[in-house]
Amino acid sequence: MGKVNEIVFNTVPVTFKLQSSIGLPLKGDAWFYSGGWQKFGGGSTGETIEMLPTSYTFKVEYGGASIQKTQTLENGVANVVVFKTKLVLVNMYTKVKVLGLTVKLPLPGGKVSYYAGGWKDLGKAPVLKEMLPTSYTFALEFMGQRQQKAQNVADDATVEFEIPLDLYLKALKEGKI
Repeated sequence: MGKVNEIVFNTVPVTFKLQSSIGLPLKGDAWFYSGGWQKFGGGSTGETIEMLPTSYTFKVEYGGASIQKTQTLENGVANVVVFKTKLVLVNMYTKVKVLGLTVKLPLPGGKVSYYAGGWKDLGKAPVLKEMLPTSYTFALEFMGQRQQKAQNVADDATVEFEIPLDLYLKALKEGKI
C-alpha cells in the first residue's frame, strides 16, 4: 500500500452582523454567494459560522429590501461582516412666509409608506425608521391626495413631502388632523 497524501483546508470563523445607525444589533436575513445564494448559518444575522478564507459576496435583507457587499475572509483576524442601517426621517411640511422670508413648517399627519417588495406602512408623518441604505419609493397620502418619490437614503436620510398650505388649513378646519 502506498502512502495517502492528505490535503487540509482550514476554515475561519465569520460573524455576520446587522447594526442600527447607532450600533445596536438588528435581526435580518443573512446570505452569502458560493455557486448560488446560501443561507448564512441558520439564515439570520448575529450568527457565527466557519468558512474557507476567500472572497465572498454577502447579502442582508431587512424591511423588504436587500443590499450586498464583497468581503475577503482572512486567516488570523476577526472576520466580521457588518451591515448598518440608516435612521430615515419621513417628514411632511408646508411653506409659509414669515417677515418676508419663506420658511419650511413641519406638519403632523399624512400616512407614510415605502415600497420594498410590496408597500409597507410606516405610520403618520413625521416618522423615523431604521432602513438599509439603498433606494426606495416613498408615498404620502393626505386628504385624498397621494404623492410618491424615489430616494436613495444612503445619500439623504431625510425624505420630505411638501403639502400646499391651503390643503393643510382645510384639513385643520375639517378636523382631520
